[in-house]
Amino acid sequence: KDKIDEIEKLDPDQVIELMGIGDHYSLRGLTKLCQTELEKYLSEVNVVVLWRAAELFNGNHIRRACLKWMQKEGWKQMEEKLGADVCGEVFGEKIRVKLEQMEKAGR
Repeated sequence: KDKIDEIEKLDPDQVIELMGIGDHYSLRGLTKLCQTELEKYLSEVNVVVLWRAAELFNGNHIRRACLKWMQKEGWKQMEEKLGADVCGEVFGEKIRVKLEQMEKAGR
């Protein structure tokens, strides 16, 4: 099993940097491990940073975790907490529509 001893001692910025190294060198196990660790930190404080890291470093796992978190929060809640401008700029119209459709469908 892929493991890095004491990865939990790294702060989220360091884990993102490590994820970038894993992506650059096509070390899928490292990239996945970093994403799993980053998922522990997912909150309104860093959802934007984690989303951008997922976009930059092909982080499908953390991107899905962000979407799941955003679905739980709801788009309107996110706009209130993060600001409508930030939500629109970072996540875009496509994500907003998808989340609102999921809300209406009760997922």
